[in-house]
Amino acid sequence: RVIERDRLQRQLVDAVWNQHRRLGQELHDTLGQSLTGIGMVADSLAKRLAAIGQPEAEKQAELVGMIQQAKMEVRQLTKVLYPVDVDAQGLLAALDELAVAISERSQIRCEFKGDRTIQIRDNEAATHLFRIAQEAVHNAVKHARPQRIAIALTRPRGRVTLTVRDDGAGFTGAETARSGGLGMRIMQYRANAIGAQLSIESTGTGGTLVRCTLKREENHVPSHDA
Repeated sequence: RVIERDRLQRQLVDAVWNQHRRLGQELHDTLGQSLTGIGMVADSLAKRLAAIGQPEAEKQAELVGMIQQAKMEVRQLTKVLYPVDVDAQGLLAALDELAVAISERSQIRCEFKGDRTIQIRDNEAATHLFRIAQEAVHNAVKHARPQRIAIALTRPRGRVTLTVRDDGAGFTGAETARSGGLGMRIMQYRANAIGAQLSIESTGTGGTLVRCTLKREENHVPSHDA
């Protein structure tokens, strides 16, 4: 039964992420390309209007700027939905980019702080940790309505620990079962896959704390920064 459960969990995770990848690819190939074409036409028209001194040139230039902004938002959303696999060396950079992307496309202040001396030796562990962070952040944005999200990668007591903390609405046990249940099951599966311990709790200040701790020791590379 355990083997069958694990197989079904893996199929569930694969199905969800394959859907994300397809959606991200379609956004890039359809909406992204359409916006590029519209932007080129709008930019050409703006230049023509400016060349003949038409007063509408200024408004047309504003339209070009709005199209460029829409293209940037599509690129950010595509990156979130269709991410590349994260290797061990790129985990901290990927978490930092995740925080920046969330801050730029929402009104939520999202920050990442990481211990630069941490080295994850396993590419699979790095990928699962990143996906857990991504799922936790998306759950917070969708369900908790927070003003701030803090992502951290630390090494307390020699164990690499990922935390995602928000100051949103928090939850009760019943609410956990009703909302975000799929995301939480996916995070739990990913934690199990790398032998990590996952906890999700409502904090005393009303927000939510997701913590994922690797059970095995990881290399600790001394910092050479001055």
